[in-house]
Amino acid sequence: GGLLDGCSRPAQGSEMTMCGARRSLCGLMSLTILLHVAQIVLYPPLDAASQRSVRQSQPPATAIEPAILRPLATTAAAVRGGGGGERLMIVTATQPGPCTTRRGDHVLSLALKNKWQFATMHGHGMWLSSELLSPWDLAGQWNKVAVLAALMQPASEARGGASWLLWADDDVLFSDMSFRFPLDQYEAQEAWLVLWGDERMTYELGDSEGVNTGTMLLRVCDWSRALLEAMTRLASSSLRPVLTNHDQGGLVHLLHTAPELWRRHTRLERDYTMNGHWPSYTGAFTLGAATLRSPVWGSSALPVIVHYSGCQMCRGHSFNGTWTDRGVAECVAAFTANYIFADDQSLRRLGLRHTRLGMPGVRPAEGSPLFARHAELTRCMPRFLVVGTQKGGTSTLHYVLRSGWHPRVALNKGEKEVHHFSLDDNHAMGPARYQARWDGEGAQLGTCPGREDEVRGEVSA
Repeated sequence: GGLLDGCSRPAQGSEMTMCGARRSLCGLMSLTILLHVAQIVLYPPLDAASQRSVRQSQPPATAIEPAILRPLATTAAAVRGGGGGERLMIVTATQPGPCTTRRGDHVLSLALKNKWQFATMHGHGMWLSSELLSPWDLAGQWNKVAVLAALMQPASEARGGASWLLWADDDVLFSDMSFRFPLDQYEAQEAWLVLWGDERMTYELGDSEGVNTGTMLLRVCDWSRALLEAMTRLASSSLRPVLTNHDQGGLVHLLHTAPELWRRHTRLERDYTMNGHWPSYTGAFTLGAATLRSPVWGSSALPVIVHYSGCQMCRGHSFNGTWTDRGVAECVAAFTANYIFADDQSLRRLGLRHTRLGMPGVRPAEGSPLFARHAELTRCMPRFLVVGTQKGGTSTLHYVLRSGWHPRVALNKGEKEVHHFSLDDNHAMGPARYQARWDGEGAQLGTCPGREDEVRGEVSA
């Protein structure tokens, strides 16, 4: 069999020859990927006719060390789990410079944290790139091709022991943090490229929206290297100007025009939501729930990944002006809700929980050590707060309660208005200063000098 017949084959003898007598893309496989990424090699134009002729050529064979083609070692725990463990590395990238909006860099940092949380929960590796490896032909969305090609190199030390690379755009979020990618199943099926897609749109119509390259799994092997090399050559060819959706259109072009080369080892995943479109999932999450609030496309299962494409988190506007400020704000709100939904799943390992999807603040989870500590420290704090208006009778109520109307009710000492929550300077003094309004100077959190059953509170206008 030739190079494109499989992913990793054991070597015979001291060397393995990548090129066979059958048609292949052996001429595309060499160190040119690495040289291209290093900005040394310029590729010649490649039109549609010459692209097909490449498959029919038989350039000289290239010999490489047999260990490179053998499946990479994995830990026993990773194999048993089936979710990848050290076999999987998450790869993402951000732009080299700062965002043009005040919230842009913060939003992207949350997206990066989300990916890092998923990676650490499952023992995956992670690689973040902020460099344009080949800016003259692989800039913008095409940069992922250069990054993946560099990590895919047989001698890459950055990849570590990973035998799978999961590309994730900077504007995607993991939603189901417990999901495990079925890598064992993909390897048994010899599926070396896995991404969301539609068979008819991709293979029959050649529609650039037939797949979504915002999230895709690639097996570390010769077939994947050949695919990335073909995309690299396509990016510098005369066909690039007519390709829509950037690298995504390039991949669809290869799958559509040369299915005999690429279809066999490509899986267009539909068994789970690998790349959900964000408007479909807006308002569908319930904090702490294991399913969606209502079905999306007939399924209540949580999406694995939701893609916030088109939201222009970094720029705050689109190139063609179709995104309004309101549209961007709606997307940011949906992004925040999804982020908190996923973050809550991760933080519960620390005994923390979010209180609502629209708020970033956290509280200790009930039963956690931190919850018990907070309960002890706050037991002397006010239990009620009466908020009134001017000339609404709050002063009268304050002095009635303070004069001993009920023996168990204790109001703050000194002037009626405490202003602990309304004035930043007062709030910055901390809760001990707040408690001192009842216990006097030297108040200590968790220590109540008064009767054990008293109920503390304040009445303010």
